[in-house]
Amino acid sequence: MPKISYLISTYNAADYLDRCVRDLLTQTLTDFEIVIVNPNSPDKDAEIAHKWMNRDGRVRYFEQEKREPYGQSWLRGWDSARSKYVCNANTDDKRPPLFGHKLYTAMEAAGSQIAFAYPGIKVVNEAGVYQCGGERQPFDRDVFRKECHAGPSVMWRRGLIDEINFDLAWHRAGILTSAFDYWIWLKFMSMGYDGLNVLGCPVTYAARDASIEHSAGMASTWQTLCAIAEFFPESLKEMGEHSLDFLDWPHVPPCDQWCDAVKENKKWCGTKLKLFLTEKDFDDYASENKQEGDT
Repeated sequence: MPKISYLISTYNAADYLDRCVRDLLTQTLTDFEIVIVNPNSPDKDAEIAHKWMNRDGRVRYFEQEKREPYGQSWLRGWDSARSKYVCNANTDDKRPPLFGHKLYTAMEAAGSQIAFAYPGIKVVNEAGVYQCGGERQPFDRDVFRKECHAGPSVMWRRGLIDEINFDLAWHRAGILTSAFDYWIWLKFMSMGYDGLNVLGCPVTYAARDASIEHSAGMASTWQTLCAIAEFFPESLKEMGEHSLDFLDWPHVPPCDQWCDAVKENKKWCGTKLKLFLTEKDFDDYASENKQEGDT
């Protein structure tokens, strides 16, 4: 059984995918697998994935028939992972050779209370020119309740996926298309787990206009507030006027209307939309709407 499963969701990222796999294959901890999920990309992602799968038995590949958010692709990879730890490996990030070794060693030493570990970050632009960066702060529950602090390459305990409602996570991944990783961390924290900062292995993050985070724009903030409101609504009171629109969870303002209100610097008002459900309500909803033939 491999020690780490690197999860790659790739879409229109053939060039980045090729570099990403090359970098992962230079990891000093070599006992790993690479799980690539391709949600029907029209680019050459499939060609690149097959090339590496044929070259190295540690590379596994899954191709879907239709486009899906990265979080759902992650969940597919996570569910099929064969290791003790999983790590999101975004195609446009670069991990240093000691990355896997350092995070794996830290997680092994930390004990079962730690759900995830995260490294430092170095930000570059699309031309590879350094912009900013440094080591992340030690894990602080109060900080994590208010911001997505862990960065782009985080390692989790694989078994934790079995402790949450998978259908609920799938539902959230379909809505939180740029903030699902944050939802996962907050979910684990709400279950009593903590995170861990690991020094000495910063990941290089490419700030690209076409990236999920940047292309989502203000909708990413809306999604972040949705995740906070689900698990730690008390934190919203310290985050500014517009955050208070999410206090009466599970009712939240529609994304487009809320974003327009923020852009115009005015309070959002109108009929609230019941977009999210409590976990119990979700179970009831899923049961009532289960289609014939579903398992």
